[in-house]
Amino acid sequence: MTPPAATAPATSSAGAARRHGVVPYRYRGLRWSPEMGFEARCDSCAERGVTAYWPITLEFWNPVHGLRRCRACLAEADRLRHRAIRARNPREVRKERDRARYLANRDFFLLKQRERDARRRAERAA
Repeated sequence: MTPPAATAPATSSAGAARRHGVVPYRYRGLRWSPEMGFEARCDSCAERGVTAYWPITLEFWNPVHGLRRCRACLAEADRLRHRAIRARNPREVRKERDRARYLANRDFFLLKQRERDARRRAERAA
């Protein structure tokens, strides 16, 4: 995709960015807060509707990944990626299905297990 023709002036307003023709996902917000200092805008948080601006500290941002996503959004994306990998693995899919079946019928499985254990004890005693 080509970058937009117009570039927005330095501002912390997403509305101003839209007025200047900047594509919303390409907008990188940076603002100053007297209480917190400089804050950067997390695109993923903004899309979900939670607080979009976080202080620029190591607590919220990972310098290796830049200022596009905060640490929480990076962790969530990583979790979802790993979950998708596991879901594609047939063995993991089968294990998850078996786990759900066991939890739904736990009493029945425990009863069968007790009967089997009692039968084995009787065979050993004989």
